[in-house]
Amino acid sequence: MRTTTSSALLATLAFAAACSSGSPTNPSGTTAETTYTGVFATGSQSGSFVISTASTAADVWAGSASGVAAASGTTRSAHGTITILGGSATQVNGTFNPATGAFALAGGVFSLAVTVDATAQVSGTITVSGAAGVASGVASTSTVSVTRYCGTFTGSNSGRLNLTIAGTTITGVAVGNGDGGGTVLNGTVSGTTATIHWIPDPGQLGTATGTITSSGITNGVWTSEQESGTWSATAGC
Repeated sequence: MRTTTSSALLATLAFAAACSSGSPTNPSGTTAETTYTGVFATGSQSGSFVISTASTAADVWAGSASGVAAASGTTRSAHGTITILGGSATQVNGTFNPATGAFALAGGVFSLAVTVDATAQVSGTITVSGAAGVASGVASTSTVSVTRYCGTFTGSNSGRLNLTIAGTTITGVAVGNGDGGGTVLNGTVSGTTATIHWIPDPGQLGTATGTITSSGITNGVWTSEQESGTWSATAGC
């Protein structure tokens, strides 16, 4: 599984038809919180994050192909936690820019920079003790169940494959062992089948499928250009 960070990946695989709000409108204009939850991976670490920021009626998100937020208001504070798989949560603090949809948070050994797109998903980069990686997630709501999965892939290449599933929507990340970059993944759920896509190189498409169970995702297979292999992930990342 070749894992390369590419702006074409987000433009091609973003669910642009789903123009949901990345920052929900509060008709009264009072302050509420918008929360995003997701996963990350570096060449040697996996984990999860939860980040939040205040949202007001001034925020209006554009459902454009570029996924850029069109909002008024000034930069505001943001906060959250980042947790390495098997470790304890670390508090992070920073800012959210409603004009661009960009979060920038840091704390302890972590630095996270993700941007909200027109489908209420976030993606971007993370550093853990100086090691670079990728991160992605979704907006948390009271009406859609969100589950995070941390796993691995093996075969022609090997590394970490972590997912966030919200309803029938999948977003995630894959990073090869020892790599300094990574790839954002997108996909859908149909019944108990998870189908994931990514772009390893311009004009190429990688595909992975797996079976969702109560404890994780099993029977995973992946193909990408001339590469192939298997993967699995455990729920509760």
